[in-house]
Amino acid sequence: MQQELSNRLIVAFPHLYRSWQGRDMDHVWRTRQDFECGNGWFALLWQLSGQLENLIGAFPDHEQEAYAPTIIKEKFGALRFSMTRRTPAMNRAICWAEGQSTHICEVCGKAGTLQKHEQLILARCLDHTPAQSEPWQPWPLEFSPTQDGHSTT
Repeated sequence: MQQELSNRLIVAFPHLYRSWQGRDMDHVWRTRQDFECGNGWFALLWQLSGQLENLIGAFPDHEQEAYAPTIIKEKFGALRFSMTRRTPAMNRAICWAEGQSTHICEVCGKAGTLQKHEQLILARCLDHTPAQSEPWQPWPLEFSPTQDGHSTT
């Protein structure tokens, strides 16, 4: 994500990104403490960050710093948002955002779908889907896992 957009998130949500405030870029590079995704997910991250900010802000000051993001990135076409600690409410918000990300183009933020391009899985709109990509879904239509992990077919 562009540094300007990263900085907007960090400034707007000081409880959530407390450990990211005033960071030097050498530290960012060493710890990979940054938004490792495209600009298209900015609005989604803004919404998620707002929810997490409110949840963290409800804790007493001395407890707030225990809740901090560690990794925010794209992996297999979806947002991955890891934290040092999470409450069930935080977990629900993060899971919701991670699921939504697969339907949002990581490049521009328009509606998108998961596409397989070479060995990569990407969340892309039609305008940003690389040539020779094909639609991708995590499970083949004929395979539907049950709770015990066995196929229903």
